[in-house]
Amino acid sequence: MLRAIVVGLGLTASVGAWAQAPGAYAPPRLADGHPDLQGVWGNSPIATPLETNPALGDKPVVSQAEARALADTFLANARKIAALQVDLPDQMDLAVVRGEHRTRLIVEPANGRIPFSVSARKAVSDWSAQFFRVKNGLVADNPESLALSDRCISLGGQPPMHPSLARQIVQSPGYIVIHMEGYNETRVVRMNGVHQPNAIRTRLGDSVGRWVGDVLVVETTAFRLDEPYYVSMAPNQNPPFVVGPTSKVVERFTSVSADELTYAFTIEDPDIYENPWRGEYALSRVSDQRVWESACHEGNHGVANTLAGARMSDTLRTEITAGEPRSKANNAQR
Repeated sequence: MLRAIVVGLGLTASVGAWAQAPGAYAPPRLADGHPDLQGVWGNSPIATPLETNPALGDKPVVSQAEARALADTFLANARKIAALQVDLPDQMDLAVVRGEHRTRLIVEPANGRIPFSVSARKAVSDWSAQFFRVKNGLVADNPESLALSDRCISLGGQPPMHPSLARQIVQSPGYIVIHMEGYNETRVVRMNGVHQPNAIRTRLGDSVGRWVGDVLVVETTAFRLDEPYYVSMAPNQNPPFVVGPTSKVVERFTSVSADELTYAFTIEDPDIYENPWRGEYALSRVSDQRVWESACHEGNHGVANTLAGARMSDTLRTEITAGEPRSKANNAQR
């Protein structure tokens, strides 16, 4: 099940300092003197898309009334999309970052669009087409042909982090652990370390961290490209993007109040993007809650049912091609 809910923001004069430490807020600190970022962090359902909404031009910030109308329209449209296999909330909102209602996730470039290289654009079109073929049941040759989310393997634990799911941050001497609610994916960040020269490539990559003032900076490389990455409630609204073998993702975690973190990321990959591109969203502290087990595998009948349905469709197509049409009764019985 694809349950990607995006939170995002746009580019304004105040966002120019997106990577800088906040002004007056002094975060609580651990014994080592660094900010205490520990706890469970998440988001309410957010309708902000990844890229610029064409209806808004390059407008990154809207009023509260405009935000309410846009979120309501987004939710209404999402409910009409047959390929959208998500549990939709009763109400959604645009992302609010530092008091501003934001219309997109991308901060840079200023036009709010992923700067794909010319050579990558064809692949992007192919990725999108394949995604919807899979989600509409047109591709189901074997389990490996299904999406990672349908197979309970991954739901956005890799950087840049999936915005919609709760995540728990745990700090210890030498390491920071980020545990995502979705499918129990866990990243271990080695502090003040270096990348392993022969690191095994994984979906989560190889992460090393450092403190720059009060900002936690995490750099991740050594990704394995399994499938494109969507961070949108409705994937057909935005193109997919990827982090792969030649990608580097730099994340910044900044505590701006007792209950809010700013999460910013930069993606670099000269094989796919013309220039590095940046995004940002806010995380809110989830009080009196914990990250629950994601028991997807234990209750996942979807893979077997999808494959069984595909084989039934194959049989019916073969019979029709061979000139052996069945009666409606027989078809209904099958």
